[in-house]
Amino acid sequence: MKVYARMPLLAFELLATGHPVRNDRVKAVDSKGNVVEHGYPRLTPYSAAARQVIREIYEDPGRSSSFYGLLFHDDATLSDYEDASPQALAAYRQAGWPDNVLTLRQDATLRAAWTRSKIKLLDDFSLELAEIVRTYQPTLKTARNLYVKPS
Repeated sequence: MKVYARMPLLAFELLATGHPVRNDRVKAVDSKGNVVEHGYPRLTPYSAAARQVIREIYEDPGRSSSFYGLLFHDDATLSDYEDASPQALAAYRQAGWPDNVLTLRQDATLRAAWTRSKIKLLDDFSLELAEIVRTYQPTLKTARNLYVKPS
């Protein structure tokens, strides 16, 4: 039997009161532009501090457990209404884009570039986490759980 560890990419709830990244969460906007949380509660990949906490979480089972592969859970996604966290909005401004999700969605060319950048961010972070685990388990295989587009 080949055992895969199924791990979330972003869906960690840091329960310690006062944890410095506890509130660095993925935010969405509704059709009126109100900032809301929906779907999996997730740490935003746009927060450097949140990514560091996740790196440390991945290092622990990599170092202390033995498994054949790593399956990234289906929380490794950002919808076309996400991410509206302060860290994400700052990243959009730095990229020269509007820091408003509804504005980003309105222009097809801009929306496509924004979508590609989010996919790249999630893919790159997944690969980085796999490399952290490979430090301890060099033959590690990886897989990612993806949603199928409804027909």
